[in-house]
Amino acid sequence: MLNFDNSSGKFFVQSDRDENTDFLSRQKSVFEKLDAVVKDSEKNLEKQNFKRPAISEDIRTNKRLRHDTRQFRGQESIFKRPEAPPPARFKNNTPDYQRHPQKWTKYTLSDVSQEDMSEKSNTAAAMSFLRELKAKKEMESMDVDGEVKQITFKKPSKHLESIVSSSSAQCDSPSFRSSKVVMPEYVVGEKKPSKRHSAKLKEKTEKSKEIKLDHLNEEDDEF
Repeated sequence: MLNFDNSSGKFFVQSDRDENTDFLSRQKSVFEKLDAVVKDSEKNLEKQNFKRPAISEDIRTNKRLRHDTRQFRGQESIFKRPEAPPPARFKNNTPDYQRHPQKWTKYTLSDVSQEDMSEKSNTAAAMSFLRELKAKKEMESMDVDGEVKQITFKKPSKHLESIVSSSSAQCDSPSFRSSKVVMPEYVVGEKKPSKRHSAKLKEKTEKSKEIKLDHLNEEDDEF
């Protein structure tokens, strides 16, 4: 029979005197081990209950930051608190055509019959509109083909020749641009045309431009 002694706090078995002493010794060893397990569990509970909780890393970093920023207390900071956003305005749910009716034009279909709004009438109107567009494009293409302008070549005017000659004269003479003297372009190995040669060319062109009317004089002599 298993019993518990309150004074000693141990378990014991009440047995008859006829039992073997070996059995009693085994029982005693078993109960001693049970008592040792109970004592160890009580010690572990005491350690867990009275153990100081470990300080987390976040608490340590916060304490370190407070200690570092303590020296800057009372001084003006370059970082300023942002201003609060303006208070939100409630949107006006009234539509614009009700608040400003003068800006809007109201259309109604009260004078349109149901037959005009049917699918058949809509299809017919769309097809007629497409036919009108096609005919308009054909007319435009015919007008473009018929209007072929004749290209005429005109003889250059004297004003244009004077501009070309003045530009060539300017190229031959040094010019003054942006506070710098710009010399005329010269190609190595190329001879510059002489004034005498250019004068001869000019005379030839002028003679070719003259209109010869000698045949008219011959006809007058015959009469």
